[in-house]
Amino acid sequence: MFVPRALRLKGVRETKPKPSKPPPEVTQRRQDEALVDAMQGISTNSPTPQEEQIEPKATPRGGPKFTVKAVTPEYLSQLVVGMELIFSDYAHQEEALREHPSKILELSSNGYHIRRIPSSYPPKFLPHNSFEQVNDDGLSFWDQRTIYVEPHLRDLCKTPARVAHWLREHGQLKQKWLPIQAVYTLHNSCAFIVLSGNITHADVWSKWRAAEKPDNWKILTKVEHSKRTAEYVALLEKQNPRSKGKHQLDDPVLPAIAKPAVLALNVEVVPAYSENIERPKNKRKRNRKKGDKTDAQVGEVETNNTTVAADEAQNDEPRPKRRA
Repeated sequence: MFVPRALRLKGVRETKPKPSKPPPEVTQRRQDEALVDAMQGISTNSPTPQEEQIEPKATPRGGPKFTVKAVTPEYLSQLVVGMELIFSDYAHQEEALREHPSKILELSSNGYHIRRIPSSYPPKFLPHNSFEQVNDDGLSFWDQRTIYVEPHLRDLCKTPARVAHWLREHGQLKQKWLPIQAVYTLHNSCAFIVLSGNITHADVWSKWRAAEKPDNWKILTKVEHSKRTAEYVALLEKQNPRSKGKHQLDDPVLPAIAKPAVLALNVEVVPAYSENIERPKNKRKRNRKKGDKTDAQVGEVETNNTTVAADEAQNDEPRPKRRA
């Protein structure tokens, strides 16, 4: 039914035609045909028993808090491509070296060649087989020069060059610790940094850390970091003995810089802060602040206290023995 617009504006609505119902005979016939089709598809033969296939559950693999990359051929090829990008025609290495001269790199007169200054290589402190050298405590040559850092910005370690630059400019590093040899990112917020000088001397290290530079940085030696990590793993195994062995690092797939440092024989790995984690047996109640009491309430409280004190004194007196 068509309703003019003038009537529709006044509230008149078009009546919708009711859907016509199919005759009952047609509906019954359709139901019978569907039932016959369903019965024809049913087989009276029992199906052959099928072996139940149980998919093996993936064993949860525990690991360290920070994921590290393995040194694979693909990673090495990516490293080569990154070096090619640095020395490409589009790069700004010529402008950078002219405005910020490096102490170990030099630029040729035509601006096309870049090389390491011959007087800086090989350095005097570097032995021929540096990765095989260890000290009396079993600490490797490069672990003696590695520090663990957590910068003031949580995403600074995503760019190793920014980490090295910030540490060199604001860290007040000693001259014998420069240049920075490597930056290995553990996570976006932490990394290992390899210096040129030995940092295991306690007096030199304590004097440098007393300055607390760079500001808001957390810095540890690799030995101290490995010790604290071992204490943390021991604490986890103490709290949950079933997880023993799940937090161990898979050493063969890690590069040398990411492997834990060798601890001295006299170092005990004991989680000293385990007692603070346990819940206290007697929970102390919170002291609620009460409002000022009136004189009447104060007098009533004093009367009650006097009565209680008298009762306690009476109870403390010895009682006469009963006669048989």
